[in-house]
Amino acid sequence: MTILGEVVESSTARVVAQARDLYGMPDYGSLVKVVEEEENLVHYGIVHTAGTGSLDAARRPVALGKSEAELRREQPQIFSLLRSEFGLMIIGHRREGVYRSFYPPRPPRIHSFVEPCDDAAEVLSVGGDLIYLRRLLGEEGGEELAAAAVRFFRARHADPDAYTVRAGKELLRALGDDAVHFNAVMRRLA
Repeated sequence: MTILGEVVESSTARVVAQARDLYGMPDYGSLVKVVEEEENLVHYGIVHTAGTGSLDAARRPVALGKSEAELRREQPQIFSLLRSEFGLMIIGHRREGVYRSFYPPRPPRIHSFVEPCDDAAEVLSVGGDLIYLRRLLGEEGGEELAAAAVRFFRARHADPDAYTVRAGKELLRALGDDAVHFNAVMRRLA
């Protein structure tokens, strides 16, 4: 099992995880999961934010005018004072083997692990239900996020062009007559 991070904040709609490695955050728009084996429940989320900062919210890192390699050589303790976090938008869950494209009955547990979704069948099952696009479009920066998610799923699809067409049709339904926003998303798919 590859662990990307650990859940540090959780709700039925959003999760914040601290990355296991300082710069080991998953890609923006990628699909990840939180598995709760004892509950037979898997939460699926799209990565929508990521950042690195100080462990202490009251203290901010300062510029030292040195490269990362120089700092690692001269002051390696600096890196133990930093953390990277990433946020997930929950787009669905799997319970007892059945995928559902709506929020789970409860949020993932704090200290659960976030894993990549590497299994092709699992990715296609989640990405095949394009309702996730509506949820992503409703967020600030939703056009960018929806395009990134479509690129993620399309790259793993057996017929990327057919997936793009299906996603485009779903985007049209979600955006109605809003050609400006539709074109903004579609341009980002290139």
